[in-house]
Amino acid sequence: MSANELVSISPDGASLAIGARDGSVRVYSTTSSSQILLHASSPDAAAGPLVCIVWAPAANADGNSKKKKKKSVGRQESSTTLLMGTSRGKVSLLNTVTGTVENMDETHEQAVNGAAWSLDGSSLFTCSDDRHIAEWDLESHTLKNKWVGDKRRVSAICTGPESSDGAATLLTAGSKIKQWDVATRTELRVIGSHEASVSWLSLSPDYAHVLSCVRGQADDVVVNAWNLADSASNKKAVVAFAAPSPVATAQIVAQSQTGASDLWRVLVLCQDNVLHVFEHSLSTKAKKPVSPSGSLAFINVDSPSETLPLLAAHTDSSSTDVCLVRGSALAPLCETVSLVGDDGKLADSRLPRTPQAGLLLPKSASKSKATAAAAAAADGGTDDPPSRRYSSRNRSFSKLRFCSRRALSSIVCSLVSSAFMPLSWPWVSTTFCMTASLIADIVDDGLELQIHSRVPAAACDPAA
Repeated sequence: MSANELVSISPDGASLAIGARDGSVRVYSTTSSSQILLHASSPDAAAGPLVCIVWAPAANADGNSKKKKKKSVGRQESSTTLLMGTSRGKVSLLNTVTGTVENMDETHEQAVNGAAWSLDGSSLFTCSDDRHIAEWDLESHTLKNKWVGDKRRVSAICTGPESSDGAATLLTAGSKIKQWDVATRTELRVIGSHEASVSWLSLSPDYAHVLSCVRGQADDVVVNAWNLADSASNKKAVVAFAAPSPVATAQIVAQSQTGASDLWRVLVLCQDNVLHVFEHSLSTKAKKPVSPSGSLAFINVDSPSETLPLLAAHTDSSSTDVCLVRGSALAPLCETVSLVGDDGKLADSRLPRTPQAGLLLPKSASKSKATAAAAAAADGGTDDPPSRRYSSRNRSFSKLRFCSRRALSSIVCSLVSSAFMPLSWPWVSTTFCMTASLIADIVDDGLELQIHSRVPAAACDPAA
């Protein structure tokens, strides 16, 4: 789970992929984020900027029946394929071991928003702003089927559980959350909806529930859990998890390892860089929204009220530890921390860390907010040196002089041209224009002399 579409941790938790809008992708090891495993690039100006990356699911050697899948929950194997989608609908597959890129033979008409793999691993599904769902053959990299998924954009997609007759299904979201029969491409039912367009879906490890949320909406901070075993349409969510701030993404991780066996652990990453942890039963409907049981965040060691950027989070079904990616997309830092305290219970943890220094400056050049505030107080309430303040004033006067000179020249030229051009005296117009420009320069020099006479010499002398 990540805070944006261009940061993604592999399902096995071993690799971190970060994409750039220019089409390049960097793959890091989560155990050593300073080590770049792969830097691949497929620049294609016609394809548009990269807007979406999605890891393929880890290989499942236990088959694809529902019974076997449930037994294999938590079994992690290597993930080596990464989908890349662009703003103009191009779909590509990157092999993160060899660096090779395979392009699909056709494209969407608009931006790619998400992807999902079939349970048997033979097909890939993508959704787009063009309102369509596309099914791709992974062997031939060709388009198999394409159909309209919503009256507006289709913003999220994930693999669904098998239907009662064993048919493969697909879950999509736009204005509504829908379940589809893959073979016939028919809508089976509408599961539910949010007040705004749904932007994220996450399937539970047992294929029985799905989470939905609206990314970045201050008026819709609820993450809903839907029971897929209930065949009714337009039903209410089983549980509504209330996040304290706008949501970035959410995920059902596993049944809780810290309490009763019927409790499920849900992670919600918010845009204020705080990871909220919920624990609640999904077997019965909750009468009111559920509040977080704990939270995690990194804070600035010099300014405890400042939270550091949190890019992504990942945990597996058998652990109480979580891998957090913090910092910037250009220099990510991966760190594994525990979700529970010393007493074995979830708690609100704020972990002090030193923020990253600028990429072009040494660490000694970065100042804390406290140091900057002290320097500002000593300098009369501003952290800018006198030379910078006077330079800023000079720039303001320069803009004023430039605008006044151009305005004066334009007015004079317009008047002279309108008076003499009908008489076919272009040389008169040219002479007056040059004269007006010269007068404006003389006035400009006079203003500049007055400005510099008011600037103390010590403020302009670097050695002062």
